[in-house]
Amino acid sequence: MGLFDYIKKRLKDGEVLDQSVQQLTELYSGQGGFNYYSEAAEPVKKIGRALNRQGGFKLMLKAHEQFVQIKGKSLARNLEQVWHGIGGWSG
Repeated sequence: MGLFDYIKKRLKDGEVLDQSVQQLTELYSGQGGFNYYSEAAEPVKKIGRALNRQGGFKLMLKAHEQFVQIKGKSLARNLEQVWHGIGGWSG
């Protein structure tokens, strides 16, 4: 991978990260969390799969870290549980 490709990927990672955290924040607004098996959790899982496809576990971890800063540890724990089994994530 050349320098230009590396920079392009990093920019794309940042865009996906920002959009994902924003979407997660909106999904969790007014929610106490999601049941792993509920249909309501599917958008949260979809975001996790998109992050994993784009940047793997590292990008998922960055999103989780930002989510903790915005929503706190309690909802972040729920996010961990919902993402269980996506890529290398073990909630």
